[in-house]
Amino acid sequence: MKSASQFHSKIASNFDALYTSSPAFQERFQVWSEVLNQYIPKNSRVLDLGCGSGVFSFYLAQEKNCEVIGIDGAENMIRLCEERREHLGLEQVRFLQAELPLSANTLIEPFDAIISSSVLEYIDDLPAVFHNIDVRLRKGGILVVSFPNRHSMYRRMEKWAYRLLGKPAYYQYVRHVITPQQLDEMLEKYDFRLKHVQYYASSGKFMRMLRALLPEKFATNLFVSVYEK
Repeated sequence: MKSASQFHSKIASNFDALYTSSPAFQERFQVWSEVLNQYIPKNSRVLDLGCGSGVFSFYLAQEKNCEVIGIDGAENMIRLCEERREHLGLEQVRFLQAELPLSANTLIEPFDAIISSSVLEYIDDLPAVFHNIDVRLRKGGILVVSFPNRHSMYRRMEKWAYRLLGKPAYYQYVRHVITPQQLDEMLEKYDFRLKHVQYYASSGKFMRMLRALLPEKFATNLFVSVYEK
């Protein structure tokens, strides 16, 4: 069976195009850019874990003059990143193909911020990745991370749809669908202090209908949490 990285490498170009064609991805970009603007200072040194096609790496480099290192396990995602970096001529952002969790000697210098958008749900060994984050984030640094929302009615239906129909295809690689409270518990041993949590991903007619009928946490597919170390 293919890995999550192989799956996302295969769909890299189509995935990247969703940020301009998909209302759901446009909503994701809006929410994340607002969070990054609020919590990550200009000129920060940032590690982007699971950078995908580099959308948020480039945003931080261009809009906040951050020095960014993006890491992803998908070969074609990194290829897209390198092509875009060369086209833009950005020297303060670079990319590395590597799987999570990182090896002990990979990028061990402290970062001002670490971000991870819609990636950690695919990782088997979450405790190892959280340890990666803890040892690479300086005291007072910022962690921004998102997960699929376990409260979501859509996520519950998605689970059964995959069992019955085998779709959506990406679901076979999903390992973690959690709540913000469960994330807090996982990070408790590292003494990270929660600063912000936001539910999002409610675009589309069906999701808008759910949002009109249900509290936000049941009608949205994702959440993003911000912690300070």
